[in-house]
This record gives sequence, structure tokens and C-alpha cells, in this order.
Amino acid sequence: MGWAFKAALLLGAALLGAVLYVLFLSVSKPGGSALERLAVGDMAALQVLDAPAPQTGHPFLDAAGRTRTLADFRGRVVLLNVWATNCPPCLGELPSLANLQRRYPETLRVIAVSIDGLPRRAQAEAEFARLTQGALGFYLDPAKSMAFAVGGEGLPVTVIYDAQGRERARLTGGAEWDGPDAFALFDALIAQGS
Repeated sequence: MGWAFKAALLLGAALLGAVLYVLFLSVSKPGGSALERLAVGDMAALQVLDAPAPQTGHPFLDAAGRTRTLADFRGRVVLLNVWATNCPPCLGELPSLANLQRRYPETLRVIAVSIDGLPRRAQAEAEFARLTQGALGFYLDPAKSMAFAVGGEGLPVTVIYDAQGRERARLTGGAEWDGPDAFALFDALIAQGS
């Protein structure tokens, strides 16, 4: 073996080690809770609460016009998503939220609440149906205040509650909810509630 071959072999090994180290750092977060360690990749912007906060009691309407609250869905992990038709990131993530609901039909409830209000209900409902293909129920906040009720700093805002109705995490802005990073997060949350 010549010195050039040995040098190339050592350089290749060093590069491989560096790549593996970077990959390890990108998929693990030292310290923190199990949920914090899972807030990586597509879920990197997720803010995990140190102490779970209680669920909002803010009312909203279902598709039939009945008043609902998040307490109606206790016993399952709940993902509350507040969105509007004039918000491109909101519309962009609706298909992935529908896919997330399809993956966990018995243990997760995705509640996507439109804040478009009553005058724009028909448009919001049609756009929602097109993007979710019937996987999610339509909900509306005619007061347009759900984002404020959950302390949102913009749209979309997504708040994740455990099966006992305690807020565990939140994410402001669009995300991909149907990828392996999200699935790992929800697998852990659902397992905690079992």
C-alpha cells in the first residue's frame, strides 16, 4: 500500500466519522424530557413545556353548529390546529394533519379550527374538505379568537395536549405532521397516556 492510498483511507474514515457525528447530533438532544429529545427534524421548532399547562376551555363550533370545547375529546391525545384560509402555511400543512389523523384513528384527535368566521365559512369548509379529503372534521371559531385563547403568536398555531387534557407542546408556523419525526413524537405521547 502506498502512502497516498493510506492517506485517502484515513481521510475517508475521518469524513465518515464526521458525518456520523453530525447525524447523531441532529437526531438527539442531550438532557431534557423525552419529548424534548424527539423535537428534531420536522419537529425541531416544537416548544415542549417543562410543566404541562391546562387545556383551553375556549368554545368553537363543529360542522353541525354545535358548541364544542377540547374537553369533549379528553381521553385521547389532542392536536389543536388553528388556521385560516388566508394563511398559506396553514393550508400547506392541512394534508399532513389529515395523514397524521389517519395514522392514529383511535388514539389521537386532530382538531383543526378555522378562524375565518361565519361570513367565510363556506369557502373555509370547501377548502378544508379539498385539502383533508374527509379525514378531519370541520370546526370553526366564529369569534376568531381561538389563537389568542391558546396564546398563539401567529398562524398556524398547533397545540398538543395529552390524554388528560394538559398542554405538552406547541408549534407556531407550518410543519410536516406526517413524517417519521412527527410519528416518533406521537408514538411517545400516546404511549405515555396508555
